[in-house]
Amino acid sequence: MRRKGLLLSAAGVVIGYAAVVTALVNRELRRMKPFTEEETIKREAEAGRFNRAAYEALPKEEFSVVSAGGKIHGTHYIADPDSRYVMVISHGVAVNKYNSVKYMDIFLDMGYNVVLYDQRMHGQSDGSSITYGFQERHDLAQVIKWTKERYDYDLKLGVHGESMGAATTLLYAGTVEDGADFYIADCPYSDFAEQVAYRLKVQFHLPRQLFLPAAECIVQRTDGYRFRDVSPIHSVANIEKPVLFLSSLPDTYIPVQMTKDLYARKEIGYKQLHLFQQGDHAMSLAENKQEYVQVVQKFLDKIGMEAQPVG
Repeated sequence: MRRKGLLLSAAGVVIGYAAVVTALVNRELRRMKPFTEEETIKREAEAGRFNRAAYEALPKEEFSVVSAGGKIHGTHYIADPDSRYVMVISHGVAVNKYNSVKYMDIFLDMGYNVVLYDQRMHGQSDGSSITYGFQERHDLAQVIKWTKERYDYDLKLGVHGESMGAATTLLYAGTVEDGADFYIADCPYSDFAEQVAYRLKVQFHLPRQLFLPAAECIVQRTDGYRFRDVSPIHSVANIEKPVLFLSSLPDTYIPVQMTKDLYARKEIGYKQLHLFQQGDHAMSLAENKQEYVQVVQKFLDKIGMEAQPVG
C-alpha cells in the first residue's frame, strides 16, 4: 500500500508539473495576449510617438497576403508615388503595426514609402499561436513578395525589424531568401532557446533544466518547431546583404550581448553595429531619436540606399 501511495504521489507530481509547464507555455509563449490596435495607438499617442491626424492624412492602401497561418494583414503608406525606395517594417511580440509607426515616420522623412504589417496572431492577422520567427519568416516572405509585385520589382527594398521582428528578419534573410537590399535589426535575440532560458531565470526564477525540455516538447507537438530551430545566430552567417545591428546597453529583456554576437557572426557582406547608451528593450529610438536617425541615415548613405526626402 505504501508503494502504491508513493507511485500515486509521484504521478500526481508529474501531472501537476506537466499542467504548470503547459499553462506557462500557452500563457507566456504560444498564446500571449497581444495588445489591441486601440491599446497600442493610445500608448503610442500618450508617449508622443503617434499623431492620429497626420496618420489619417497619409495616403495608404490596405492589403493582405495568404501564408501558412492564414491571412497576414498590412498597410502600404505612400508618401511619394514616384519613390522606388520602400521599407518593410516588422514589429515585435504582443504589439501590432501601429507600434511601428514611430519607425515609419523616420523613413517617410528619408524619402521611403513604407509597408507595415501585423505579425500572425497580432492586430488584424490570422494565426492560432506565435512561433517567434519560425513561421513568421515565411509570413514576411509573402509580404515582401507582395511589395515587389506592387512595384513591378523596380524598387530598392529594406527591412526593419524590432525584437521578434528583428529575429524574424534575420531568419528570413538567412534561411528563406536574402531578398531585400539591406536589413536593420533592432534588439533581436540570437537564439530563442537561450532567450527563453534567460527569461525563465530572471522573470520566473526557474532553472532551464527543469522547464526548457518540457516546454520545447509542447511547442514541437502543437506548433511543429523546436526552440533550437529559431536561431538567428546560425542564419545570420548566410546573409550577404548589408545589415545594421542596433541595441541599447541598458536592455534588460534581451541581453545586448545577443546583438553583439549576431554582428560578430555575420562574416560576409557589409555590417554595422551601434549600441545606444540609453533605452531599455525596444526603446532605442524613443530615448535616442536624433542619434537613431543619424545612425540609420549614415548607414543608408554608406550602402548607397539614400533616397530623396519628400518635400
